[in-house]
Amino acid sequence: RFPQECRIASLNHARYDSVAGLYYYRQRNRGDSGFLGGAGLAAFPAPFRNYAGLAIQTAAPAIVTTESYGAFAHANLRLSDLVELFGGARVTAERKTLNELSTDDPVGVFAVPLKGHRDRISDRFFTPKAGVNLHFADNVMGFASISRGFKSGGFSTEAVSADQFAAGIRFNPETVTSYEVGLKSELFDRRARINLTAFHQRFKDFQVFTFVPVVSAGGVTRAVSVLSNAGQVTSKGI
Repeated sequence: RFPQECRIASLNHARYDSVAGLYYYRQRNRGDSGFLGGAGLAAFPAPFRNYAGLAIQTAAPAIVTTESYGAFAHANLRLSDLVELFGGARVTAERKTLNELSTDDPVGVFAVPLKGHRDRISDRFFTPKAGVNLHFADNVMGFASISRGFKSGGFSTEAVSADQFAAGIRFNPETVTSYEVGLKSELFDRRARINLTAFHQRFKDFQVFTFVPVVSAGGVTRAVSVLSNAGQVTSKGI
């Protein structure tokens, strides 16, 4: 993993301040998954009895490389002692590469035969944020903001069955629009601190692990855990 960030910040002026920068991130992940079938599997019906004493690789190796480039800027503007506006944005370009995905399941129940499967995903994201701070007193501030965020997509590489591989092992990026309003305060000569926040978040292509039924060799139906997109989700609270 290699992250690197360069930023430039303005002096803290009485009426404004700002920061801007560039960001780079690179990560290489390698995952291996599999199992060794115990002798007790011989007592089960076919095709599971065929795994007795058999070493299976359901993803060996699965190598994913991530490269991310970002540029960002943020500024605060104090219009008066009461009102402070803030805003900023980030542009991110990301590429994920599945360098190699191999499996070794001679029976074919848990993984489709793959040898060095490769794939690539490229995404771009624009994530702005804007809001207002209201300084009612030295130690009492109200605020409201709206922002967008993302969680990048990728590849689900564990126990890749034939049906799962045919449907596609990619999952899409998850995005969220977040609304927030609240109050921060320190009272009674800083002996008490009271913070209150209400939020409302709307997610699109929400990423979640789910168990899905797949039909494997010999007509066997089993449930596998797959990271996929579950549609739209709303989260709200106070």
